[in-house]
Amino acid sequence: PAPRRHGRHPADVMRAVTRVFLVDEDRTTLAVLSAHARRVGYRVESFQRPHDASRALRDRRPDVLVTDRAGPGMPAEELVRAALRADPDTQVVRVAERGGGGGVDALPGDDATCLTKPVAPGDLDRALRLAAGRRRASVRS
Repeated sequence: PAPRRHGRHPADVMRAVTRVFLVDEDRTTLAVLSAHARRVGYRVESFQRPHDASRALRDRRPDVLVTDRAGPGMPAEELVRAALRADPDTQVVRVAERGGGGGVDALPGDDATCLTKPVAPGDLDRALRLAAGRRRASVRS
């Protein structure tokens, strides 16, 4: 394990400074995933409408964007493009309906992580850790 500084594990510090935008039109899914991400230490902003997340990009930049493939009023592709225009180092985690496939592969961000609903908390945690690590690496280079 990595050394602790001031009683906190480095992974805990990384999560605490990682801002996550979580977008899902399903209120229950959004609440469960947001609660889990907050519980393990990420700074989470939740949006039920992709348009609201896009508007938030004007003032804030997420390190990681977690979005499903479709949403009311704005396709996920458009939201992902807006996030990458605002900050090309934004990491994307895609969430797809089981068996949905199709549009998910068309999203920008070739190396994005893809999860399938229902998303298990452990899978979300692993995806966020990978995305946060890629974000740190891309910002350093």
